[in-house]
Amino acid sequence: MAGTGRGDSAACDAVDRPCQCSNRADCTRPGKFCGRACRIRRVRTALLSRGRSGALVARQAAVWDPILAWARARYDVGFVLVEGIMHQPQPPAMLARLSEALAARTAFELAALSTIVTISGSLVIALGVLEGALEPEAAFDAGHLDELWQAEQWGEDDFALDQRAAHRTDFLAACTFLGLLRG
Repeated sequence: MAGTGRGDSAACDAVDRPCQCSNRADCTRPGKFCGRACRIRRVRTALLSRGRSGALVARQAAVWDPILAWARARYDVGFVLVEGIMHQPQPPAMLARLSEALAARTAFELAALSTIVTISGSLVIALGVLEGALEPEAAFDAGHLDELWQAEQWGEDDFALDQRAAHRTDFLAACTFLGLLRG
């Protein structure tokens, strides 16, 4: 759905392609998505790169600490926070709990969550939006915090602006779709 600007893509994914993909690793069946989402997000479930600028660290803490606190309380999970870009495995119990949370979702919810996870890079953000703990605009900005920080420091790039705008459109469309599913 990313970059399409089509708000109906999540519904089409859930209805038209429940198991039609040629690459089984990318199958959109609920069980396949759940496993793929947790496997992909082992590094970036909602982790911070706190080894940088003091101002960036402060902004990361201000944005991410409440999100992580919500996830800890809601799912009874702990996170391994990392500095830098080196992979750090997350606790198996945490991955299992988040997998359970996904397994309980409908195909339509999972289709929208797939878009949100892909664009934000965070399963925790997607679950926060789904459960109403995060507002969509704030969730998008949290998922792009480092990118937005870099733009503030070095200036915007036209390509990056266009790409972020397309991603924002798709992200918000997926969030709207989740809202419609909730009624």
